[in-house]
Amino acid sequence: MQDPFYMNVFVQNNQVSQWRPTIDAIYNAIDLQPKDWSKVKPISYKPQPIRSRTATLGAPVASSEEPMDRIAQHLGNMGI
Repeated sequence: MQDPFYMNVFVQNNQVSQWRPTIDAIYNAIDLQPKDWSKVKPISYKPQPIRSRTATLGAPVASSEEPMDRIAQHLGNMGI
């Protein structure tokens, strides 16, 4: 169905009333193997706290020379 040539052949060879049953038959004929869930490892998700800004090269933001960085650090500490 992705190739325009075959899509055109399909449209020319089938009436509009046959399109849905034919497409259903094509999809029903696809044989998919069931997923083996015994080999899937569960993912443990640990949410991280939201921070207003990150530190530059490991230096605390509060020691930054930019006033906005210090304000953002204090707002982050207050949980805002």
